[in-house]
Amino acid sequence: MSKTLANLQTGVRVYLDEANAADFLDSEVTRSINYGYHDVVANVIDVYEDFYNVTSPIQLSTVVNQQEYSIGNSGLIKIRRVEINYNPSDANSTALRATAIKSDEMPLRLASNALGGTGLFSAGYYVNGQVSSQIIGFTPIPQNAGTNNISIWGIVVPSIPINMAIWSNSALLRFYCEKVNNLRIMPRSIWKSIGKGFWK
Repeated sequence: MSKTLANLQTGVRVYLDEANAADFLDSEVTRSINYGYHDVVANVIDVYEDFYNVTSPIQLSTVVNQQEYSIGNSGLIKIRRVEINYNPSDANSTALRATAIKSDEMPLRLASNALGGTGLFSAGYYVNGQVSSQIIGFTPIPQNAGTNNISIWGIVVPSIPINMAIWSNSALLRFYCEKVNNLRIMPRSIWKSIGKGFWK
């Protein structure tokens, strides 16, 4: 049986012994299913966070003499790699890997175009803000405009599966159950509904 929202609701209601909404509304059952889904996501990340690593980078475009850029509400919770091409108009120019730095540890003022005399890297980046409104800053500050010449790879937290389509092939559940078979982090009724067939 496909893991659609309707099927999941029906499965949960079997264990609630309530085929039709009475004590528990459909909206409450759906909320519990989504809570359980995010518990699964959290535990998958604990076991193997690269499961949610983006396959295509988030791309930004440089602006002349602009240090900071909005990543927006990308859901990015951890950055794995950042590359920036400082001279995109030059056909021979290639992207550099930017090194993570802490803005409060930069030896010079934040807007300085120098790297503080270090020879360890040729580009650095820092990130500020919450997941829903992050900004990324670069040093040296880009001096040339470009198009999609900043690339960011990282771990993105999945959104709530409103229609639960993510469960259609149960790949996430299968992966999770294989890795953390001894964990029980969701209410028993919901585990039985969405995980049936995978627990040994």
